[in-house]
Amino acid sequence: MSAVLATLRRRLSPARFLIGNGMPYHGRRGWNLALVLLIVATGAWATAESPDFLTFHYLFDAVEGAAVSALLALGLTVVVIIGEIDISLTSNLALCTVAAGMLGQAGAPAALIVIASLLVGGALGFINGALVGYLGLPSLAVTLGALGAYQALAFIIGGHAGFTAFPPAISALGFGAVGAVPVSLIVFLAVAAAVSVVLNLTTIGRTFYAIGRNPEATRRTGISVPFGRTIAFVVAGLVAGLAALVFVGFYGSGGGDSAAGTILTVVTIVALGGVDIYGGSGQISGVVLAALLLLTIQSGMALLNLSTTVQTIVIGALLVLSLAASEIMGGGAWRRGLARSLARLRPASGGPEGGASPGGGE
Repeated sequence: MSAVLATLRRRLSPARFLIGNGMPYHGRRGWNLALVLLIVATGAWATAESPDFLTFHYLFDAVEGAAVSALLALGLTVVVIIGEIDISLTSNLALCTVAAGMLGQAGAPAALIVIASLLVGGALGFINGALVGYLGLPSLAVTLGALGAYQALAFIIGGHAGFTAFPPAISALGFGAVGAVPVSLIVFLAVAAAVSVVLNLTTIGRTFYAIGRNPEATRRTGISVPFGRTIAFVVAGLVAGLAALVFVGFYGSGGGDSAAGTILTVVTIVALGGVDIYGGSGQISGVVLAALLLLTIQSGMALLNLSTTVQTIVIGALLVLSLAASEIMGGGAWRRGLARSLARLRPASGGPEGGASPGGGE
């Protein structure tokens, strides 16, 4: 462990930080307040539509069902902050459930199942991160391929039936409670707090923000940008491995189709949480509030017996609207692109045909 920590310090310890001195990397001003107001409004709407919304049992079940997507969103947030994307997290989760199921079927103890799921998730994240960080491949293409490859591997290993034998301790992660609080909610809040501490109070967290804002300038400070990108994908993979345990605990089974089709919800939570999709900005508190908002909206639609198709349309619309709002409030990548284009035009106007040359003189 000491050797791992020493490697992290060596690879991610710049002489000075790019972020600081007023550079905004914590998120959009007023974004969290807007989310709180929307949560109150949608909660009032759902309660008006059905008094069952505020019943303990309904909220308990809703929180348990939403925990997996919310956990995956925490992992994806780290990847998006460095300016990348990972749409293979649901397939990563599926393969982790297969690994957990194989050990559960063999009678392995819960501790070994937890370790195995985390190792598999972290290893798959490392593969994605190494391809993106060290080979320079686009993360969208890499994780799109991984989305299909990991899911296919999960089906090959686990078959279409999957696994249903898990120890009671694993089942408690998704379907247990401490008093009146679901265990899955405790797990989510604990992971959210841990990721928030890493992002805001550690060298590696500030490095993630720096890479997302300006990878070239970050490299010039002595930081290994490929290594930093790889670590971000590993973190997302570890969270996917934990989410896999919550999934099999709640649903009682694991296989190639685990969490299939939920990546849209995961990406929407991240965007709705105010995380800059281009990297370098965002905070976990916004993602937590966005998960609560989306839970409230989905619960309200379920009480109205709206079809899955209609719910998908609403989630997709929320994704587009949140991205548009982020562009408007944050200045938008289109302004940064315009500035870069104008900068490229300036040397051309100062050439031999446009006046003084860059070197000056006549």
